[in-house]
Amino acid sequence: MTEFMEHTDNIVNYRNLLDLSDNSITCIHEVEFNRLSNLSRLDLSDNSITSIQENAFNGLTSLTRLYLSGNNISSIQENAFNGLTSLTRLGLSGNSITTIQENAFNSLSSLQYL
Repeated sequence: MTEFMEHTDNIVNYRNLLDLSDNSITCIHEVEFNRLSNLSRLDLSDNSITSIQENAFNGLTSLTRLYLSGNNISSIQENAFNGLTSLTRLGLSGNSITTIQENAFNSLSSLQYL
């Protein structure tokens, strides 16, 4: 699997943990997870993610933990984490981040650990 598009149709919305680590995902597109509003933890670590589009996680209003460690992320786009108002932990270690756009973390008002 190189992209995550259209695979959320088979995921039951009442689950609160989704582990997609080690799946060769390369990109997170806009609003791919918007149907998973009850999700509290999402693990996308150890994939091959190079980019996260604006609003990629919009709709995940219950998400408290997001793990993106061990990917190939080099830049974080403006509003990449838009809508993650409940997020308390964001894991970005093991990436080669060189650019963080202004307002990339704007909506992360509950963030405690980065």
